[in-house]
Amino acid sequence: MFNPKSNRLFSALLFIYGAVTTHLRATLRNWKDIEWIFEKDGALRDIYVQNATISDWKKVVNLLNSDYKLTFGVCEDNLTNKIEFEYVKTMFADETGELERKFATIDLNGIIVKCYFFLEDQIEFDLWPEDIKTENELNFVLIFFVIIKFYIKERSNS
Repeated sequence: MFNPKSNRLFSALLFIYGAVTTHLRATLRNWKDIEWIFEKDGALRDIYVQNATISDWKKVVNLLNSDYKLTFGVCEDNLTNKIEFEYVKTMFADETGELERKFATIDLNGIIVKCYFFLEDQIEFDLWPEDIKTENELNFVLIFFVIIKFYIKERSNS
């Protein structure tokens, strides 16, 4: 069953984590207050980078390829351990709908995050909330997204 309240809260939690005071951050880290957000409800939690550019995609792909354990492809028997950026650009340009749509599966110490290449202007990730069972696992996921955020921002300034 889809629970839009928990999805909004998860998105807000990700947003707030990057720009809050130490006091509020300490409040958010009280696992007992937020663990219900990660209860199994049958819905994935989507995380987006809006208004992305092809340059942002290249930065994210380079980061994921260099620093994370991942697979890229569709079927179990046709996976690679690197995202093929040229293929990603081809998927973005495909107007026929006939091109095989590949995705990346990123393993964050047992927490699986998927990255989809649907839109050039939107970097999309998702994960199963029930994969996050502890505060440490939540922090690990939040750090991953903070790294993505700062990697895009930092590389844009250089």
